[in-house]
Amino acid sequence: MSLREVVPAKNVYIFLPRPQAPAPIFVVGVTKNSLGVPLAGVTVDLFHSDSDVKVATVISDGSGNFSFSVGIGEAYYAVAYLAGSPDMAGTTRNNLAGGGSSVNLYLKDPTSAGGGSGYSRSRVANMVG
Repeated sequence: MSLREVVPAKNVYIFLPRPQAPAPIFVVGVTKNSLGVPLAGVTVDLFHSDSDVKVATVISDGSGNFSFSVGIGEAYYAVAYLAGSPDMAGTTRNNLAGGGSSVNLYLKDPTSAGGGSGYSRSRVANMVG
């Protein structure tokens, strides 16, 4: 048996499988008026519940649907506004998480009975979607 010199290989490529990205997680919902009729063209802002930092803005589609891609294990709340006569606004509870069921985001005229201060951030925790 003879000894051979070991020469390092050049231009050798090892192909590893590409890691799979986790499937996106969404917060989804429908903007509706106080009678439950879907509203199109509503501006919906999504905020982190722990910091109140706005993370995204979308406009609801023709059927009132909206969605946000969100992080895993994080809590959010949404605030909606529709300019018009009258303007309408609404908010969700502050524990929205991706992958859960759809949330209904009801908008009301803040100057009507039951409106006004009902949209303050401090009451978000008591509102249900």
